[in-house]
Amino acid sequence: MAQQSHPSASPLPLAPTYSSGEVCRLLGIPRPTLLAWVAAGKFPQPIRLSAWRLRWPRDVVQRWLRRTQQGMAEGSSRG
Repeated sequence: MAQQSHPSASPLPLAPTYSSGEVCRLLGIPRPTLLAWVAAGKFPQPIRLSAWRLRWPRDVVQRWLRRTQQGMAEGSSRG
């Protein structure tokens, strides 16, 4: 007898994510700096898929970039 899959048993679609390498390239920083920023609370916490596989939701990274750029622009306009 063939096993039929149930429609609700399909995996949920995941939100688009960045790997640590993609985040590093996007920010122009090395991985140790990224991990230091995460540890210091300067960058959002990743989703940990395994001990070494980290992912960041793209919307979270894009929001962080916008806030950081806005803060830099506001800081330079005060100067």
